[in-house]
Amino acid sequence: DPKTGTVPSVVLNGIVNGSVYADGVKNVTLQGDYDGNLVHDDVVVSASGDVTITNESGSCVRYDLTVYNAQNVTVTANTPESEDSDSDDYAVNGDAKITCTGDAVLTNTGGGVVGDSLLVHDAQDVTLDGRYDSYLVYNDADIACRGNVEITNPIGGGVWEGLTVYAAQDVTVRADSEERCAVEGAANITCTGDVTLTNTSGQALNYLLTIAGARNVTITGKTDGDKLIGLVRVLDDTAMLAVLHYVLVDPAYHGRGIAGKMIEMVKEKYKEFLYIEGMPEDKENVPFYVKHGFEVMENGAAIQI
Repeated sequence: DPKTGTVPSVVLNGIVNGSVYADGVKNVTLQGDYDGNLVHDDVVVSASGDVTITNESGSCVRYDLTVYNAQNVTVTANTPESEDSDSDDYAVNGDAKITCTGDAVLTNTGGGVVGDSLLVHDAQDVTLDGRYDSYLVYNDADIACRGNVEITNPIGGGVWEGLTVYAAQDVTVRADSEERCAVEGAANITCTGDVTLTNTSGQALNYLLTIAGARNVTITGKTDGDKLIGLVRVLDDTAMLAVLHYVLVDPAYHGRGIAGKMIEMVKEKYKEFLYIEGMPEDKENVPFYVKHGFEVMENGAAIQI
């Protein structure tokens, strides 16, 4: 208000049969009790305060949610598990892009939280909590925060198309599914605390895992007859140099191209870095690395204490 200097807030009670656009406001509250989508199109908000979206009996946003410059962002859905429900399966059924300085909390007591890609930047803590027999995030998740990341689904998988976390403290993903993983795609985690990836009924991961800076790492899964057959260890400085320490393959699986596949995954992961260096302890393994694009350093030498 130019006369008083106050910044207005927005409160909407009930369903919105269209989009919601709010720019330059303080707080935004969208709330209702409706078996369906609370907002039938997109939500785009630029707010200096808190953004709260709650549906007591259904999903929240039919398409995309975009939030800029907020403090806390809370999305709470209660999707009915009944097949007769008019609600979609996710709290936000399209993309969710959130920039906030406080906590970002997305929950759904009867379904997933994001039906497409999730991006959360500049947040404190990030919490994704749902109850869905598919994936909680049905695409990739890109999270940059200063606090903890917690992703929990007690009856399904966590993130489908890969998880990237920057600058967090603890990172925890808990899933419970025989058919789905805690993280289905590649997981790239940079944090200062503990990393815990758990699936009590199936695989924790099925692709490349990269962790930098963590204090402790715990990976727990349950499989029927599967076992670890290959492992590669890489350390990096997050910007310029990645060092390949070792490539291990179960001797029973030698000759199947598994080591080469892992090397190519590492090269793809670090293709934007200036250097990828290797430290083979056995000179007989050098031709293997040369085959995959490495060059022997003419004036270099390995050192050890």
